Amino acid sequence: MLTAFRVGLAVMGGLGGFRAPGHGGSWSVVLVGLADGLILLAYLTWPGLSRRLGRLYLPLGLAFAIIGPQLAQHFQVLWV
Repeated sequence: MLTAFRVGLAVMGGLGGFRAPGHGGSWSVVLVGLADGLILLAYLTWPGLSRRLGRLYLPLGLAFAIIGPQLAQHFQVLWV
């Protein structure tokens, strides 16, 4: 549920709701943040994936949840 909220924030940011004053923003930054959230959301909601991956499901999910936003932040620093 929080991942869906994060995706919603990325969409709203893309619409211009949360841009910093003086910054025009870049659609590539918004798309990276949106893609990161959508990948994690798809991973968490894929039916039967936890059964197939077994013990790897939680570590991979945590890796997506931790590494994805960091990569998006670094991408933002490089492009803004």
